[in-house]
Amino acid sequence: MYSILIVDDDTVFRTRMKSLLDWEKAGYTIIDEARNGKEAIEKIEAFEPDIVITDISMPIINGVELIDYVKRFKKNTSIIALSGYNDFHYVRSSLKNGAEDYLLKNQLSTDKLLDVLNSAVKRLAPKAKDKPAQAIASTDNLIQEFLLLLISGCAGSREDVELRLKRLHMDDLLQGLIVAVAEPDNNELINNLNESDYYKFLYSVCSIMKESVSSDYGIVVTIIGRNRILVLIPAIKNNLSLFKENYHRILSQMNNNVMRFLNEPVSFGVSDICTDIMEISHYYEQAVKALVENRFRGKSSFIAEAGDKPEADKILTLDISDEKALVDSLRGKGGFTPDAVINRIFDKFSNCSSEDIQLVLAELINILIRETRANDLSLDKAFQQSDLNYQKEIKSMNITALKDWFAKRYCELYECMQRIQTYRQYNENTRKAIYYIEENYDRNISLSDIAEAINVNSSYLSRLFKNDTGQNIIDYLNKIRMDKAASLINEGKYSLKEISYKVGIQNYNYFFKLYKKYIGITPLEHKKKDSNQA
Repeated sequence: MYSILIVDDDTVFRTRMKSLLDWEKAGYTIIDEARNGKEAIEKIEAFEPDIVITDISMPIINGVELIDYVKRFKKNTSIIALSGYNDFHYVRSSLKNGAEDYLLKNQLSTDKLLDVLNSAVKRLAPKAKDKPAQAIASTDNLIQEFLLLLISGCAGSREDVELRLKRLHMDDLLQGLIVAVAEPDNNELINNLNESDYYKFLYSVCSIMKESVSSDYGIVVTIIGRNRILVLIPAIKNNLSLFKENYHRILSQMNNNVMRFLNEPVSFGVSDICTDIMEISHYYEQAVKALVENRFRGKSSFIAEAGDKPEADKILTLDISDEKALVDSLRGKGGFTPDAVINRIFDKFSNCSSEDIQLVLAELINILIRETRANDLSLDKAFQQSDLNYQKEIKSMNITALKDWFAKRYCELYECMQRIQTYRQYNENTRKAIYYIEENYDRNISLSDIAEAINVNSSYLSRLFKNDTGQNIIDYLNKIRMDKAASLINEGKYSLKEISYKVGIQNYNYFFKLYKKYIGITPLEHKKKDSNQA
């Protein structure tokens, strides 16, 4: 693996460049970054990178001077120059001074970057590739590995920890610190990106957060786990109120910059002040819990502090009266709708922690499944969703979203049970036709197909169905199809053309016409409405 130092005074551009590649997969590791030629020289001396990618126009020491330095004193380091069109006369100077290649910033792409890197590698001395991993390990990687051990309580003795902190220039933390953990707020983004793309995104968030603060502050920012960033802020001695004001300002700046450059907000959980570095694992857990609880209760601020604890509620399970009211509401008894009962139940538990409410959620799920099966229904038939996976769905929800989710599911079950009650009054052949339609609406079926499937005459079936339901059988079929289409649009997983086929309509224009007739708006209007609400 080849080591790379990126040198550019433009934070946004450095972040963009780092997000272009899965660096390790391509055979490279970014050992560090520098904002000018002076910083770059210090880091080249410390890490001896294989490749330096440097901007030309920079303060203090510019790129041409840096290239000249590298070629004089670091013969085994390859140089790639970065430039805009306005700096092209500098590029010629840089190539004369020893840069092997150049990249134009406004034309930079993944492919161009890889081509130039691979060409630079070919010119490196053969021994560069054989450097042991630890020789090219980045400062970030060393810090990350050490902090993982530290917050797990496995970093060794106090002497070992203090020595490692000094070697990694993090000994400011020994005077006291607060632990903050940050996570992106957009769960949909987390779920939809593959692991490689999400790591690139998280790496960009981490880089922007680092750039938001001066290195003089001794603040440590690194990725921990799949979707979490760890921030350690040294305490200001003898002035706790100033320290609190200081770390609020720092975290606000980080959040503002991530929003500015990536348009994605992050939330922070913050611990109490840790005065003993050997106890940091406890404070890390504090910060994580603060973040989780803040989100669960519907966050009022992007910073959640360890002192912001929910009050424990005495009742941690459903009353028998609650369960009875819920079951009665499903059966049309008791004078309350299912969503009204669900709202009442959740109001009782609004001050519970996410851990305390788990038993209540499990009981609500069990009642839902039990009543579904008691009515000879399958889960996917009772609920208007193509692949109901409640465990995955509710895992990341806050308490407001959970209340809405359960209210919706119980109302869907209630409506389904009401339909069953109505169906029982119909002629047997009408019931068979309805069952056939619900099982086969996604196929291109007609009145003749339905009649043939249940072994009756089509004219007879048409009259019988209209007499029982008050609807034309094809109208009933198309209404079922459009209701299913509306549910699929709400899920947001499929294109409109895919949805058209999934509900048995092969003609895309005809699908639009039917949707407008039965739903009242076009599929495009529905999709746009959903996007605006999101």
